Amino acid sequence: MTIRLNKEKINDIRKLLSLFYTRILNSPIVHIGFLLAGIISCLVYSYNYEVLKVEIPDYIYINQKNLYIIDSGHGFNAKNNCKWKSIKEGDSCFYEYEFNKKVADQLCKLLDNAGIFYLRTDTLSDERDLAISDRIAIVNATKAALDEAGYISAGKSVVLFSIHANAARNEQASGFEVFTNIDKCKKYKDQVLCEKDMHIVATRLSDHLKLMFPEKKFRGTSKSEYKKTSMANDGEISLIDKTNCYALLSENGFYTNPVEREEMKQPEYQLKIAMAHYKTICSLENINP
Repeated sequence: MTIRLNKEKINDIRKLLSLFYTRILNSPIVHIGFLLAGIISCLVYSYNYEVLKVEIPDYIYINQKNLYIIDSGHGFNAKNNCKWKSIKEGDSCFYEYEFNKKVADQLCKLLDNAGIFYLRTDTLSDERDLAISDRIAIVNATKAALDEAGYISAGKSVVLFSIHANAARNEQASGFEVFTNIDKCKKYKDQVLCEKDMHIVATRLSDHLKLMFPEKKFRGTSKSEYKKTSMANDGEISLIDKTNCYALLSENGFYTNPVEREEMKQPEYQLKIAMAHYKTICSLENINP
């Protein structure tokens, strides 16, 4: 199966430009200038939305219970700004996106070795940042294609894991958090099953992180090991809230905490985080890690 991203946004841009030409601008010369600019912008947008062509092997329909999408939070352009999602350390920076990607790379190696197929949203992040809207589009296009192919109706699911590091004004803040959005199950045909499944996935990831880091603080709630996205600082997490699949976001330590930041630099620490996610996926597939 080949997955391509939806072109609806491109068509919306063309409609908007056409409206702008016909109703606001009267000069034919200006029309031509804006028309050329519009064509160029649409070509650029089309490039961004046509490069994603993913082949999903047929065997996953038989061999896997779910399709997993791995997202390493933030992106490549963060390296140009030491103040954004990073912290200055003398002449160098701690970049959250680098940490996230290293953990995701470790996780993907584990999945490769186990023969578990997955997709990554950050396929293009070595060339440009993927905006949250792009990542949401990738996930939802994948889910729609699998739904059309009968994968979802066969009782299988798409599960998104977004890997992050945390930050706080308080340098002593530390530990782990897992976020999900069970409320979006209201959109599912079987709301009860969706809520049950998302609770299971979020709880298993939380439990595996706690097992890997028993000495660390786990920032859950009194009712569950995980938090709803509405409890995040901004009151939402778009990647989790707006994707049409089971979705979790993990905050794996505080890089604003000097002690925890040093730990987060270590490959062994990164591997333990990856292992917690890997064991969660293995448990969903009913296989031994």
